[in-house]
Amino acid sequence: MPYAHSHMFRRTFAIEWLKAGLTWFGVSTLLGHASVKTTEKYYAAWVQGLQDKMENSMRAHWRQTGSGMKKKKKRT
Repeated sequence: MPYAHSHMFRRTFAIEWLKAGLTWFGVSTLLGHASVKTTEKYYAAWVQGLQDKMENSMRAHWRQTGSGMKKKKKRT
């Protein structure tokens, strides 16, 4: 594979573990990063599933508690 490089496997490793539910701290430790912020900087954009999961969790919470952003009634 002439176009392949080692960081492709590193990215796959990080992304798959994040999608599987491993914490940012756990993935950061496994990658050897000095800070979790480094891990978030390089991998957050690659994991759309995490964003979807957070949004779904928030929507479920809002449904259960009746809170969240509500549409304002239009004045007539």
